[in-house]
Amino acid sequence: MGVGQKFQVIVSSNVRASGVPTHCTATKPTPAAGGMLSVTCPKAGSYLYTAERAGTAVVAAIVRPNCPKGTRCPQWISRAALTVTIG
Repeated sequence: MGVGQKFQVIVSSNVRASGVPTHCTATKPTPAAGGMLSVTCPKAGSYLYTAERAGTAVVAAIVRPNCPKGTRCPQWISRAALTVTIG
């Protein structure tokens, strides 16, 4: 992708993701991936990334089920990673 281009990551409400930005707003971009990307969060569970400079960036998160307390919950954990090359 090119500098200035955007991509969106949507996290389903049935999972919890750690490693995604926690202090993310809809209007103020937050640096991500060592400054290669910036991210805004237009709505809950939605991350809109913008390529800031050329190079390779990795967006990664640990994903697990999001189960209500007192319910049976699948026992799995996964690492999701997206490698982005910016030209």
